[in-house]
Amino acid sequence: MQEMENLRKKINSQTVLAIAAMVIPMILLMFWNIGNRNSRSTSSPIFGFITVGSIFGAVIIFCVFLKGGSSNRNKLKYLYKETFVKQLLQEHFQDVYYNWEQGMDKELVKASGVCRLGNLYSSEDYINAVYRGIRFQQADVTIQYHTSGKNSHTTTYFKGRMFCFEYPRKQSNVVQIYSKNFVYAGEPNGYKPQKVEMESVGFNKGFTIRAMDPHDAFYILTPQMMEHVQTLANRFGSITIVFDQGYLMVGLNQHTMDSFDPPMNKPIDYPQERQRVLEDVQIIEGIIHLLECIPD
Repeated sequence: MQEMENLRKKINSQTVLAIAAMVIPMILLMFWNIGNRNSRSTSSPIFGFITVGSIFGAVIIFCVFLKGGSSNRNKLKYLYKETFVKQLLQEHFQDVYYNWEQGMDKELVKASGVCRLGNLYSSEDYINAVYRGIRFQQADVTIQYHTSGKNSHTTTYFKGRMFCFEYPRKQSNVVQIYSKNFVYAGEPNGYKPQKVEMESVGFNKGFTIRAMDPHDAFYILTPQMMEHVQTLANRFGSITIVFDQGYLMVGLNQHTMDSFDPPMNKPIDYPQERQRVLEDVQIIEGIIHLLECIPD
């Protein structure tokens, strides 16, 4: 614990020093330039050499501090995930495989239609395990679309946690459910499901439902199931869910700090961090309980 806390403090110090190393020389150069504005020194080769040298030196110092911070950040992540994440995963699940540097397969996300794919994709904190006889995968996923050129812009389609659950006993054609405020839903397996209206007016107001066969939507979305989906949406704000042939894909579009990552702005407290990671683990358990609401 003490080693993690020392690393956290060191990383924050290195970040501050890196910023200072970049900003302070620029500020000093700006004031020196103002003081010599009316003199010929600003147009002399010496002034140009000092300017270039100052910027070059600042960049080198900035990179040195940043590299040191990155190395320590990786050490902190490793210790944190071994101490809290891996231990809790093994306590709650079976046949656990956890690799925080690995991510969810991009092709799986694309085929599921849980989210439209942009041209930038990254993923980490990969888990593959079994809970109550159901195998699942989970990872942090970021999907963006970047346009280059004069007016370059990056649009974030999805940033949060994605899950894939296997439930071979409960087969259905494609059923897609997503929050009205989630505007980047994909097309499962390239199909274009038709929109379905449920009997619940409140559920229709909060979610878009699409299915290859409307009967599958009514089969899956029992009153209890809709209640659980609404609870998830209330907690995370924006969700996307796809059922397809014995698989369930879930996306929690949180746009917040990555799951299972150490806090950087406060001391690492063992009971608090264990509880925080436990809450992330319980999200997985809660989603698996959704499957129990589907009739056999």
